[in-house]
Amino acid sequence: MTAAPEAGDIARPTWMTARVKLTATYAAFTIVTGLIALIVINVIIWRFPSYPLAPAADSRQISAITRGEIRDSLINYSMLALIAMAVIGTGVGWIVAGRVLRPLRDLNAAVRAAAEGSLDHRIAMTGRRDEFRELADRFDDMLARLEQSFLTQKRFAANASHELRTPLATMKMLIEVAQADPEGRDVDRALRRLHETNERGIAIVEALLQLNQLDRRPLVTSPVDLAAVARDASQLISPESADAGVTISSTLRSASVRGNRVLLQQLVTNLLSNAVRYNSGPDGWVSVWVGPDPQAPERAVVVVSNSGPLLDEAEVARFVEPFDRRDARMARAAGRDRGNGLGLTLGARIVELHGGSLRLAPLPAGGLEATVLLPDARDLSLTGA
Repeated sequence: MTAAPEAGDIARPTWMTARVKLTATYAAFTIVTGLIALIVINVIIWRFPSYPLAPAADSRQISAITRGEIRDSLINYSMLALIAMAVIGTGVGWIVAGRVLRPLRDLNAAVRAAAEGSLDHRIAMTGRRDEFRELADRFDDMLARLEQSFLTQKRFAANASHELRTPLATMKMLIEVAQADPEGRDVDRALRRLHETNERGIAIVEALLQLNQLDRRPLVTSPVDLAAVARDASQLISPESADAGVTISSTLRSASVRGNRVLLQQLVTNLLSNAVRYNSGPDGWVSVWVGPDPQAPERAVVVVSNSGPLLDEAEVARFVEPFDRRDARMARAAGRDRGNGLGLTLGARIVELHGGSLRLAPLPAGGLEATVLLPDARDLSLTGA
């Protein structure tokens, strides 16, 4: 059921478009200008002498003209001229208003298309850069960002559905196999597989909840030393790296930023965990460097590098997307847990909330380098997400 129109909408005539209003304005301006000119002329005429006017040379041969006759004749012709000016002003105003408002018609069509769900429509206005051109360009930019955001959300929803369906389907299969062969059940093995699959489903749900909470929960900040954060994160990852045969080396220099310590530790932990999981094997390595930015000492930098297969820029650009499939294949090939596919996604969002930047780049000899740049604690004031 559609909402009832407001009182103002009911009272407004449907024919009172912007073009009609502009045309009426132009016509009114022309008429008022003509009336003012007519009044000025009449005032001047009133200052003429009231006696008959005639040439001094031969007043007997030329009829005398009085001031009243001049005024009456002037008024008659002025009214005709005023009517002509009103007609011409209305016509010219209608044409000019149409030309001025033409960009608004394109904007209106784009808005209508966007409201109907077509975000790939662009105005692409040409001509000189005026207010309408700037508005159209900004609207096109907004549509491009909205389109990219909706596509990202759509891919995220599809991938999340697939990831959540996988453990559920695995548990269903394990239960059906056990029911089909009651005598040949390996209860311990089935329970272990069910436990692992259930843990994976829980991890995915928790990661999705974390992503959602990052956009809702206020960000409580305080001065944080990234060197201490990286040291704690390295200790948390050391058992996993030892099992994988990956060596972690670190160079930690004090670098203070203003941020949320829990989230920053999760960021560094996620980077280290990804570096260990997607490494090249038992002889792999991970390097951690923390310190002030050499180019701007007031900023802090965290660099996590790891050995691994050769990568290209296109692959690396997709690593921050949720549930990246290539990462999963790499981890399975290395015989390690592939995680939930949201580590770098969470990391990128944490960096964004702290006003920093995350750059992923492939190394020439193989592997990946993740660089996190965070602003100076003195220049960053965060009150919430």
